[in-house]
Amino acid sequence: MNLIRREVICGACGLAADQFFSPASAVESNEAPDLDTRPNGPIRATITFWMQRCPHCGYCASDVSSIHESAIDLIATPAYQRRLLDESIPAKAREFLCHAMILAHVGQPADAGWTCLHAAWLCDDSVNEKAATQTRALAIDHWRDAKLAGQDFGDDHAMESALIVDLQRRMGRFNDALITCTQAFGEEDEKLHPLIEHLLRFEKTLVQRRDTGTYRLNDLPAFHS
Repeated sequence: MNLIRREVICGACGLAADQFFSPASAVESNEAPDLDTRPNGPIRATITFWMQRCPHCGYCASDVSSIHESAIDLIATPAYQRRLLDESIPAKAREFLCHAMILAHVGQPADAGWTCLHAAWLCDDSVNEKAATQTRALAIDHWRDAKLAGQDFGDDHAMESALIVDLQRRMGRFNDALITCTQAFGEEDEKLHPLIEHLLRFEKTLVQRRDTGTYRLNDLPAFHS
């Protein structure tokens, strides 16, 4: 992988450090994503470079050269530092979780949820099931906060439900996943897009099997829209 190394001045503490960038915009893949949207192909290997960390103050962001003004004081708090140093979570995943804390602090819970999901992917890669479950639960919590705040985290409610079902199933929370599936069918009724309906039915089958495995979109049984 061709990485770009560049000195960056931290927007939080003002100190400089080298950061690595992956030219992700130049990476394309025609491979089907996982059911939780995780990309496959070459871009999958760039995930660890989606987040930077200032080695001086611990500020974590996709670009540490800038920071929301109201988030500066958060970095030095015990809660942020505990998350940054929590060795029960893989080191890179902690960076995503710290950034999620910042996003929630500045009123962006929808983005915070996505950032926690990205952390879960890194926990999966480290084969840390407990941490993966914890980070997926945080993602769902942030997304629930987002809905209460009037923020969407998916294209529509049905797609949001399908995503949450996959997270709940991967966590082994089969009863919750079944309830989410049932609610999605009941609330959307005939408004469900055929692909989303097919996806939810596939998830329901996996839930009934008590299957917590990873599946890609092309693992869906033969489907024609």
